[in-house]
Amino acid sequence: LRCEEVGLYKFIGNSELQCKDGRWNYPFPKCEATTLQTNFSQDSPPSIVYSVASGDIGVNDEGEIVLTKGTIAHFDCLYSRQNGDPEWSWTMAQRQYPSGWAVNEDERNWKFRVSIYYANELDSGEFKCITPKGHHNSIRVIVK
Repeated sequence: LRCEEVGLYKFIGNSELQCKDGRWNYPFPKCEATTLQTNFSQDSPPSIVYSVASGDIGVNDEGEIVLTKGTIAHFDCLYSRQNGDPEWSWTMAQRQYPSGWAVNEDERNWKFRVSIYYANELDSGEFKCITPKGHHNSIRVIVK
């Protein structure tokens, strides 16, 4: 199970459910609206959108972002700059990624970006955007 639009909703719950003796092993998951759907409310998790500067990007059936080796990809945390700076974190401990506000004039006040340059297998993992109020959303990246 996953939310249909990767990054635009925050998945809450367990993605694998099993019915045993007529009961589900976990409560049904839900997809929580993010800032893109709530007009940048500070009480919503941030939306995450992605783009590719070169190479290939896609989404698999599990909702993971799939990059080919050598791809340059940007992930934007949509958040109003006037409300403070969000923060990107990632699970790949040995890796460092440039992050900061987008530089284009029409994007610099609402897109807080992290970039992967020339992706390789070591870039596979989870990227999480956290707002100053502690709301967060994440995406999972796989490099093949």
